[in-house]
Amino acid sequence: MGVPLLYRVYQAPLTSGVCMLLAAVHFLVSSSGGGANTSSSSSASSSSAFMTLPDLGLNLHRVLAHKQYYRLLTSSLVHASLAHLVMNICALWSLGSSLEITLGPVKYATLLVQFSVLPSILLLVVLATQQAGQRALALRRSGTTDLLPLFHSVTAATEERDTSMTVGFSGALFAMAVQLVHAGDISLLPSHGREIPILSDPRTHPWVLLFASKALVPTSSFAGHLCGMAVGYASVGGAIAWLDVYWTMTLFLWLVGACAMQWGRTTGRVIVVTESPSTDAMEQPP
Repeated sequence: MGVPLLYRVYQAPLTSGVCMLLAAVHFLVSSSGGGANTSSSSSASSSSAFMTLPDLGLNLHRVLAHKQYYRLLTSSLVHASLAHLVMNICALWSLGSSLEITLGPVKYATLLVQFSVLPSILLLVVLATQQAGQRALALRRSGTTDLLPLFHSVTAATEERDTSMTVGFSGALFAMAVQLVHAGDISLLPSHGREIPILSDPRTHPWVLLFASKALVPTSSFAGHLCGMAVGYASVGGAIAWLDVYWTMTLFLWLVGACAMQWGRTTGRVIVVTESPSTDAMEQPP
């Protein structure tokens, strides 16, 4: 017999709170006209509300060139659609509640912040490296030996026309999946599939989910999910053990402060109006 829902909420209050936070953020963004289908005009009109996906999603150019570091946190809190939100909340409830009960509230809260932010930072490094590599290859093909344009491209991150956004909590979910299967040898897949050799070891389940999610949802961010798994393995292997409660909370509060400052700039008397990027090329992790 399963555990009653209310008792499960009592056992995992942090997970329940994050699920409610994700739902509240999504409906706040949707009600402000800042969803995935927002047109350029509506995005511009709601830019003062600081509640559109282009304002909150992870974009390489916006983070590095415009120093909008708050996106490292907000990109994991917003979702492209209601279906996207529901899938991630269901996965969070399943993975997060088990992890919270296994690790305890303090350790889980620390991992929750790390898993929400570090995959975005790692994805940012991957995208910047990809951009630099593409520029270096183009310079090599043109026979140019001047590397100054390469450094400029890394500093500027991407061209203004690059409007792709990565949103969703799935990077943290893949990190949780890795942490969970190593913490308690817990299966992430139905027990009747364990007869298949590749599924017999629960530690392979995150990899199966990684490729399955990309196959089922082609628009999902494979790199974002992979970065989440990398952070999970770094946590399991102790590579980020130095990031204790103090430093994790310091990082979290710094990002919250960056969000507050940006909110003040966009909702105050003096508003810096910038053209919000389109979400046509938005990546939607499941």
